[in-house]
Amino acid sequence: MRKINTNELKDILEKHSLWLSDNSKGERANLSGANLSRANLYNANLSDANLSRANLSDADLSRANLTDTCINGFYLGRHFGYAWVNKENELIIKIGCEEYDSEHWKENFKEIGVANKYSENEIKLYSSILKVLRINHRNEGK
Repeated sequence: MRKINTNELKDILEKHSLWLSDNSKGERANLSGANLSRANLYNANLSDANLSRANLSDADLSRANLTDTCINGFYLGRHFGYAWVNKENELIIKIGCEEYDSEHWKENFKEIGVANKYSENEIKLYSSILKVLRINHRNEGK
């Protein structure tokens, strides 16, 4: 897993911000496989960034813009998670041993989190990722 220090992350996010405003400047954030454990990503604009296989355990993603962010494989501290579309075009999400379609997750994520002894913050973090996955799936279908 690629380690990224605070200064590197700041530089990557600044270049990404430039790229978002004008893709001839800066560059898209590629944080694929990065260890972002405990990273402060509060209010970060990660729109269209690549976070696949990134370790986001204990990262603060509060108020982060995750629109069109690539997070098809993720790790948030306790379990790896994966998302894919089945042949019926349903978004299937697996976190640890729990595997359900996105609607089931949407309706039951709190209960699943509590049953797996997740903290309130972990449940919120997973909720954010589940929301992004559902939005991305919905947008890809258009």
